[in-house]
Amino acid sequence: MRITTRLTILVSSLAIVPWALGLYTAKLTRRALGEQITGAAEHQAGAILDELDRCVHGRASELAILLETDYVRRVLAGANDAGLERPDREAWIDRVDASWCSAPPDAPCTEAVRLLESELSCALRQQLDRVTEQHGFPVFGELFITNRFGVPIALTGVTSDFRQNDEEWWTRTWSEGLYFGDVAFDQSAQMHAVEICLRIDDDHGNPLGVAKAVLNILEVKRIVDARLSRSSELPMRLELLTREGATIHKGQSASWEPTDDVLTSTAAERGHGAFSGLGWSLVVHHDSERVFAPVVALTRTIGAVSIVVALVSLGAGLAIAGGVATRLRALRTTTALIGAGKLGAQAHVGGEDEVGALARAINSMSTDLADAEAARVEAGRVEAERDHLREAVVAHQRVLGVLGHEVRTPLAAVRMTAEFLVRSCATGDTPDSGFLQSIVDEVVRLSETVNNMLEAARIESGIARWNREAIDMGELAREVTRVVGRLVDDERVSLDYDVEPEADMEGDRDAIRRLLINLLSNAAKHTNEGSITLRVTSEPEAIRIVITDTGCGMPPSILQELGEPFRLNRGGVGADFASGAGLGLAICKQIIAAHDGAMEVRSAVGQGSTFDIRLARTPRPDRDGDPAWGMQEEAA
Repeated sequence: MRITTRLTILVSSLAIVPWALGLYTAKLTRRALGEQITGAAEHQAGAILDELDRCVHGRASELAILLETDYVRRVLAGANDAGLERPDREAWIDRVDASWCSAPPDAPCTEAVRLLESELSCALRQQLDRVTEQHGFPVFGELFITNRFGVPIALTGVTSDFRQNDEEWWTRTWSEGLYFGDVAFDQSAQMHAVEICLRIDDDHGNPLGVAKAVLNILEVKRIVDARLSRSSELPMRLELLTREGATIHKGQSASWEPTDDVLTSTAAERGHGAFSGLGWSLVVHHDSERVFAPVVALTRTIGAVSIVVALVSLGAGLAIAGGVATRLRALRTTTALIGAGKLGAQAHVGGEDEVGALARAINSMSTDLADAEAARVEAGRVEAERDHLREAVVAHQRVLGVLGHEVRTPLAAVRMTAEFLVRSCATGDTPDSGFLQSIVDEVVRLSETVNNMLEAARIESGIARWNREAIDMGELAREVTRVVGRLVDDERVSLDYDVEPEADMEGDRDAIRRLLINLLSNAAKHTNEGSITLRVTSEPEAIRIVITDTGCGMPPSILQELGEPFRLNRGGVGADFASGAGLGLAICKQIIAAHDGAMEVRSAVGQGSTFDIRLARTPRPDRDGDPAWGMQEEAA
């Protein structure tokens, strides 16, 4: 980003920051106002629900006072005794219930008429009339009393059926003593009401019967509407809900206007005294637009003032940034020249401010860089020549050491054997053929050393070329075991191979042959008795070659350097353990890398060795890096 743009943004931000702070403050104000409104609404809803609970509890208390009299208890006790003395009580209840339910509403059955005209029923109707006259509306729409067998003994109106002890309200009231139903439309009373069910006990607390009253919810609606009429601060809408979420009553302020954006608060019923409540909840809705109108006005004012301040700041920022940018462009040109390699370039920028100081520092740095670069180039040239000479000396000494050891030993043996033969011929003795064989063996060893060094040099120099052809691993295994078999004492060591029919691959056949011969020859040299096994198996993308012997094995010190060229590895287990220049395994490593493979060597002293190799079925034409070369020691 250009410095002018940055300076402009920086100056403009001086106006943006107050605007952002203002908006954040307005947001906090809106949140606090919303929390205050919802908190007040929840408190108000809770107060309304408390008043409703007191109302319902009060009506339940009035009902208890009305029913728990000695007269009611005596009538109930007599009805219970009569029921106990009736031998066909249940059958009689079923017959009356059938007659009761089949009778039309305007012509009730004989038993219903008898109960309606009983002395207790008339007393109950008179009590309900007094309560209605006292409150100005029918508080209880229906009231009836049942005995312990669930049949009515007194009622103010005809119920829907005669048997009541098969109803949930009756069984719960009989066991709990008090039961409140939810709001529903009562068919008998023809009104929306709440069931208040009360168990009547004798003086000793023994249940005598159950009374049921249907409480008109008109009084509940009046309480909600009265609170709405007293609300003058903010228009609101109230919604009274049952435990299941059904609407009992809706009310709203006179100034309420329908809107989709509302602020909602909810309060749950808490009960009153021993009355735990009916599970009702009251939802209060406020118009969000009316509630947050002051906050919206404040936000608009902050935005307008911030825009004006931002425009003024932008103009000042552009003027300041323009002057600074001109001088910085000159510095950029100079630094670009220095970066392009023109060390010593100078920036011509005046002034005594920070930009001028920066220009002087760049000029000094440019001069110092030019001097340092000249010294670095000269030192690099000298160091490169020194490193080249050091590497050449080390390589020369290493090769001379190997040649001095590996070539001198077989040449000395050949010389000694030849001189002995010459002396034998001079004295007329017949030379032993073993001496001639010794000369041949040493010449072969010398030839092998030279060939390995030439092959390693060819691979290391990068001039090696790998051929690609189909390789029959079964045929190749037979060939190499036949060649290596000459090195094995057939009576003490067995040499076997096992090749899966599908374990074929593509690659350089001569290289793979050399790999197998090198590894099998090493195994033959160090296995005096036991077995040597070559096994070739097939995998989805590769073939696996495992060569196992029961020879002397290798210690960890030799495993760590296995495959490194010119590591003589003398002093191991056995007199001639791991003799040689170490070029054979180094060549094997390069062959495996050329065929996208990896080799793992497992060995322990006295327990033999295992070479586990995986080669790609089709090697990639390009290869980067060395192959994986994992080695681990088995537990001794």
